[in-house]
Amino acid sequence: AVYLIHGLFGIKKKWYIESLVLAAGLRGGISYYQVENYEDDSLGFGADAYLGLEYYFKPEFSIFAKVGGRFFTNPLQMMVDLDPEMGAFAQVGAFLAF
Repeated sequence: AVYLIHGLFGIKKKWYIESLVLAAGLRGGISYYQVENYEDDSLGFGADAYLGLEYYFKPEFSIFAKVGGRFFTNPLQMMVDLDPEMGAFAQVGAFLAF
């Protein structure tokens, strides 16, 4: 098993069109890897970028969708059979504030 923790920090820009929000983001980060049956742990570095769309039904409730891409290095690649963490991602969800 591979244990992984991500730490990300980035920027997001939003454009408001009444209740519709367009967003673009760029994040950089660090990944901590620990592999079962392997004595060392390691850090990987990478970034992701995304575009998003959000719609506010009222200030307390909104729905969103994001698509983007991610690439993180895998420093343990030479020691164990793991590929770099890269590819596209999509998210759909809702926010409820109370």
